[in-house]
Amino acid sequence: MYKTIGFLLLVLVLTGTENVAAQSPDSYFVAKTVSVPGNLKQPLRTGIQVGFDDYVYIEALGKIRVGLFYGSAYPVGLPKSFDNFFNKRRSVLHGALMWQIGPESGSCRKMFRSYDETVKNIFMVSEDRMIKEDGPNYVAGDYFLSKSTGELMLDINDNDVDNNSEQYQVRIFVLKQYYHVNRNQFNHCPLKEPGDGEHDRQGNGWIREWPNSWVYHGFNNSYRGTGKYSGCQCVYDRGTLLRGTATDTGNDQGSFDFGFWLGNGDADNMEARHLHLILDVLPHDLWVKRYGGNNKKMRYSPPQVFVK
Repeated sequence: MYKTIGFLLLVLVLTGTENVAAQSPDSYFVAKTVSVPGNLKQPLRTGIQVGFDDYVYIEALGKIRVGLFYGSAYPVGLPKSFDNFFNKRRSVLHGALMWQIGPESGSCRKMFRSYDETVKNIFMVSEDRMIKEDGPNYVAGDYFLSKSTGELMLDINDNDVDNNSEQYQVRIFVLKQYYHVNRNQFNHCPLKEPGDGEHDRQGNGWIREWPNSWVYHGFNNSYRGTGKYSGCQCVYDRGTLLRGTATDTGNDQGSFDFGFWLGNGDADNMEARHLHLILDVLPHDLWVKRYGGNNKKMRYSPPQVFVK
């Protein structure tokens, strides 16, 4: 059973100073699922405090009934032909799910779009998560690095909601860059390269990753941990662990991945891969784009070793 408490509940909210080591990976990010009713009359307070430059991921499922004649709207809103004077924001489609952090705001967009049932990033997004419409299918939501500080608020783009019904189910993740680059304190690796499917002295299994992962790690062999070492990724050059340092950006070391930790290390499971996309891949890409320049790697702290 997956550790999808990240899907269902607000896990431990980040507290304390940044130099205090976390006791568990779930203390490194915020995860919460909330219901947003279609007849919401004022912005919904999520209770999630977002800081400047925090990574925020919002994914919305379901649809709401909008008025007596417009029918149902997905979280991205009704087509432009339904635009009317009842919009709270004229630049956003009617009935769309909107978010706000301080003065910054946005709305759901079509993410991870697919054509003919084939998802572009097929190993990251399952078909049952896609909204199916005429044209490309998509996942409704938004992800970004926050430019503001404040509580995350959710709202419906409709100022006459008395005849609306049903609700959106919204999944939210928030992650700070500090915790993203320091998550390798949870990355435990054997010093010597394990065999695919073999177990270490403590009985923990290691699964060799699919070949296309080589390009991310200097074409070296990489392995995923299982059991209590779910989320661990270990990379080896001719049998020796690549450990790297916090300031060495040229190494091809592995990284502890929150998504696979939540998914019990099952890299073949679609939900685990989707969580990996949400919590590891997207924030990495956004922070590299903002700060990386010519350096296309993040600076991760070195992995720990538990088998000699």
